[in-house]
Amino acid sequence: HQFTDANGAFKLETIVPGLYPGRTRHIHVKVQAPNQRILTTQLYFPGEPRNQTDSIFNPALLMNVRQDGNAKQGTFDFVLNVRQQPNPTGEPTGGPSQPGGTWAAGTDYKTGDQVTYGGDTYRCLQPHTARAGWEPPSVPALWQRV
Repeated sequence: HQFTDANGAFKLETIVPGLYPGRTRHIHVKVQAPNQRILTTQLYFPGEPRNQTDSIFNPALLMNVRQDGNAKQGTFDFVLNVRQQPNPTGEPTGGPSQPGGTWAAGTDYKTGDQVTYGGDTYRCLQPHTARAGWEPPSVPALWQRV
């Protein structure tokens, strides 16, 4: 799992996928805004001969790829509709308000740590620094109800 920075940017280092029968080169991705459903899709490489023969290829999912020394650098912008909730001053916040419990934004959690949130207990699945919008019921990749 990867998370974006405060500006919504992320970086993934990998190899260019190999060829296999029936498909063009692609990378599988899942994207989720706080408290929203998961989008599962694939990103494709431009100029691949198999793009034209792959029955599920979608040109809207082509990455922008450029040569960067001996490596390639690909980019793709995901645009998500993230609902903002106003705080008491009327300014938007990064996520839902906390309904009480021991979970707190800004806290460094380790795998196995337990917190309460909204009357339920959750166990941390991977180390992270909590942010608004990453509350336990909102991000099942980080929290498991116990």
